[in-house]
Amino acid sequence: MGVVLDYKPTTARISISRNGQKNPIAARVGAVVQAGDRIDVPAAGSIELLLSDDAVHPYAGPGTFVVPATRPINFVGRLLRGFEAAFHGPNFSASADAVTRGGDCGPYDRPEPIRVPILRAGAKIKAGARDLRLAWSGGCPPFEVSVHRGEEELGSRTGLASRQARLGGLKLIAGEHTVRIADGRHHTFGFPLLVVERGPAVPAELRGDTRLGVMARALWLADQENGAWRVDSLETLRPLIRDHNPLAGNLEKVLLWKGPDRISRTE
Repeated sequence: MGVVLDYKPTTARISISRNGQKNPIAARVGAVVQAGDRIDVPAAGSIELLLSDDAVHPYAGPGTFVVPATRPINFVGRLLRGFEAAFHGPNFSASADAVTRGGDCGPYDRPEPIRVPILRAGAKIKAGARDLRLAWSGGCPPFEVSVHRGEEELGSRTGLASRQARLGGLKLIAGEHTVRIADGRHHTFGFPLLVVERGPAVPAELRGDTRLGVMARALWLADQENGAWRVDSLETLRPLIRDHNPLAGNLEKVLLWKGPDRISRTE
């Protein structure tokens, strides 16, 4: 079992045929595959699969690639299928939590309030030396972002033209914190962030270090306590993002920009 990691060109029509299933499945990034699936790859096309053996299996067309048998990944597989269903679902982009990055900032425009999708109500993060990556909608540049514990400022970025920032080297200890974002029109918005000593207890099935295991652990963490742990979910993905893993890149965009109620539809 595994997932489609990438395919080229992006305009290629690559389909997956499965025993017992009448209609083929579109081979898009994140599509879950299983042993025996047949993937038809056209000439000048190629596909990469990441299977449960933690190996990338490339295949260049023209021809048909048959997915080999690898070890089962039951809970991991359910989470990956749930993310595929959510990410490619017909209503996902129209979620009530979906946000736009920009806004109208003309001299007579009234900009939207600033929203930070990854900082949902009750947002939490584990204590320690941390980086904090944020993206937001609304407001007008330039922006200033800062993190506070009481009246103490722990870190800040100023003069930001874009609606995203990383604050590095924050020394976070347990307690209540606030993320503040001010825009060029002198509007300031505060977002509570609770720093705690320990995060949720990760199920044994998700403690592995394979790439699929890391992805599944991030998916699981993203939906704990109604999305409170999405900052740490994004942090879990960092090794995969550094390796330019397309599937991790999809989840990164969802966490930073979308903020739906649930990331993985496993129910």
